[in-house]
Amino acid sequence: MKKLLGLFLVLSVLLTACNKDKDKVTPESPASAVEGKYTLKSLSYNIDGDVADIERLPYTEGGQTLSGTVNLSKVADDKVKMAVTLKITGEEDQVSDFGEYEVRKVGSAYGLFLDDERVGDANGNKIIYNLDSKDFSFKYTAEK
Repeated sequence: MKKLLGLFLVLSVLLTACNKDKDKVTPESPASAVEGKYTLKSLSYNIDGDVADIERLPYTEGGQTLSGTVNLSKVADDKVKMAVTLKITGEEDQVSDFGEYEVRKVGSAYGLFLDDERVGDANGNKIIYNLDSKDFSFKYTAEK
């Protein structure tokens, strides 16, 4: 009887462990793996002399709160369209279309590429974005 009980316990543990693997869903494409709405957590930019470096969002000063979102929309199996929305209390939301990015699997994450330059990484839960040129820079982190 003890042997049967032991065998039953071992089998139940093995079957439970096997079921966890079956529950994992592999995205059908790189774009599907990263698409969705993310909340901005930090923001840094230097555009035409207008400079900001906000380490933690939402950020409140003078009774106004700055927050934002990033939306990655799938346009093809390997492409997403990025829109960044900045929200300031009492003002109209500012929506910026950042265009389309190629999404490529890079290690355990996905790289976001703009004209073959890797400008960000995403894993489906977090984005780290860093677009830096001679004229301007725009950096952020965002999480679901």
